[in-house]
Amino acid sequence: MKNDAPTPHDVRVVVTAYRFDTGAATVLASKKVALKAGPGVMEWFNVVMPPMPSEAILTAVVTSAHGQVLSDNLIPLTPPSQMELHKARVTYTVGKLSATGSVPITLTTDVVAVYVTLTTQANGRFSDNAFLLLPSAPTTVDFLPFGALEMQKLIDSLRVEDASAYM
Repeated sequence: MKNDAPTPHDVRVVVTAYRFDTGAATVLASKKVALKAGPGVMEWFNVVMPPMPSEAILTAVVTSAHGQVLSDNLIPLTPPSQMELHKARVTYTVGKLSATGSVPITLTTDVVAVYVTLTTQANGRFSDNAFLLLPSAPTTVDFLPFGALEMQKLIDSLRVEDASAYM
């Protein structure tokens, strides 16, 4: 854990392994950390690694004392070309323009999908990209348009890919 902020932080870090074949989650470490004001303040801890690195991927999720997610990172244990991925069928539903000006896109998958990436020709960005999608946990990301929303262009050109498409 590292704190580069000028203020101290009380956080919790949870490191979880997700199996590619089943999506089963195993918590490898869960630790409360009181980080002093940074820059460069660090605290080390150990994680017992899964025995077969090609069969799983890790996440490290850091939350505040109030439960707000501060950081959510994928930690591959091997290059994607060596991951034992199953061909994922990722589907999506494009929602309606929200009051905040974003468009929700809900994604589901039949198997674990790694590095799920969304692209479109519409002018804007996605709230998240290149993430882990689990069969047990549909995920919603927002499309945030730059300027006027080009809804039809978003719908017509939206592509969703994941690492299994390239294996």
